[in-house]
Amino acid sequence: MATSKRREIEKLKLDDIVRDVAKTEHWTPKDKREALRAYRAYLSMRLKRGRRKFLAIDEKADKIWHVHIVNTVRYKKDCNRIFGRYLDHTPLPHPKLTAKQKRQFDKDLDDYVAECATFQLVLLKKNSIPICT
Repeated sequence: MATSKRREIEKLKLDDIVRDVAKTEHWTPKDKREALRAYRAYLSMRLKRGRRKFLAIDEKADKIWHVHIVNTVRYKKDCNRIFGRYLDHTPLPHPKLTAKQKRQFDKDLDDYVAECATFQLVLLKKNSIPICT
């Protein structure tokens, strides 16, 4: 992965989005920090994977993603700058994953937990569920 793209992810201005989510979710300051790190780790994994599906995301990170997406102009610009394309959000039929999806999720979850660590976040596997691709 290009270091410059990783820096773009790290520099994304998302404080207002996190603040909005935190109000509705009643997050603590620690929750906000962890959710933002988890979202940045998710974006980083999507960058590494290219167009290949990635089935794991932390629930709090997904909430940030939803609010980021509805800020459509900003989201499109962020996606184009980082990924060179719009990053779609496709819900999975959780918890009814096929055996193949379950194997993919297990692999993706291991990769996502490791990527979260690069953002100084310890993400426990039991706290992550397959929400989006």
